[in-house]
Amino acid sequence: MYATIRERLQAAYDRSVDEREANATQDWKKRVRSDFLALLQSQRKSTILEVGAGTGVHGLHFQEAGLDVFCTDLSPAMVERCRSKGLRARQADFLSVGSIGTFDAIFSMNCFLHVPPDRLCDVLCAMRKSLADGGLLYWGQYGGTSHTGTLETDQYEPKRYFSMLTDDELLSAGERVFELVSFESIVVDRHWDQRFQSSIWRRADDV
Repeated sequence: MYATIRERLQAAYDRSVDEREANATQDWKKRVRSDFLALLQSQRKSTILEVGAGTGVHGLHFQEAGLDVFCTDLSPAMVERCRSKGLRARQADFLSVGSIGTFDAIFSMNCFLHVPPDRLCDVLCAMRKSLADGGLLYWGQYGGTSHTGTLETDQYEPKRYFSMLTDDELLSAGERVFELVSFESIVVDRHWDQRFQSSIWRRADDV
């Protein structure tokens, strides 16, 4: 199942590079990104891995702020777009990032959203292995209600797999692997009651 999900995601994102490049970054995304950057700077973190970097908009922001950035994405086309912006980037899925190195921080926005529930612990453990002790993980995704599978409203082809979690499900999964630093549920569309779960986690040896 995971291999099929991965193949379909790669195909969908390979076809959408220009479309995603044209999308403006919403103000609330800029705000949570800036908050995470401020935390990294306050703790003198200098290296960061972006997982699911897409076109590199967030990676470039961190790089321009002085961090040493490495980007990964499942889509080769997205990786090439990152490289065109002067970012170091490699094609990799969630479970293979450990071969890249160890980082002070990981940033992942709307990437774990595509991980099946039965593989989420494996993915979080892979993230842990890529973090130095005391390293910080930013995990943000749409959710608030449980849903697994495709969405009829998804305009990508092939349609993407989504795994949306309740707040309790996300927190329970994270706390099995990391120490919680902060959690915020952000209403991003009141008409559709769409929420974004913004969380920061720390690698600690006693978790």
